[in-house]
Amino acid sequence: MPVADRQTLKESLRVYWQELLEIDHVPDDAFFIELGGNSLLATVIASRLEEEHRVQASLEDIFLHSLEELAAVCARHAGKDHQ
Repeated sequence: MPVADRQTLKESLRVYWQELLEIDHVPDDAFFIELGGNSLLATVIASRLEEEHRVQASLEDIFLHSLEELAAVCARHAGKDHQ
């Protein structure tokens, strides 16, 4: 499976957050922790990113970055920073 680009990663992250946090809308500037995320759910997100996109994200990355920023960080880690 090829590594996803930034936009694909952003949309996948949005879906993960919506499912795990049981919310309908996640804006690009939203922070996981501010939406009710915790370390257990962040671990699930990191695992799904690894399994589905072969991208690694630390729990720190998940907590410190907005959705948009996290997608960019993940794309950089994967070497696919284009939009």
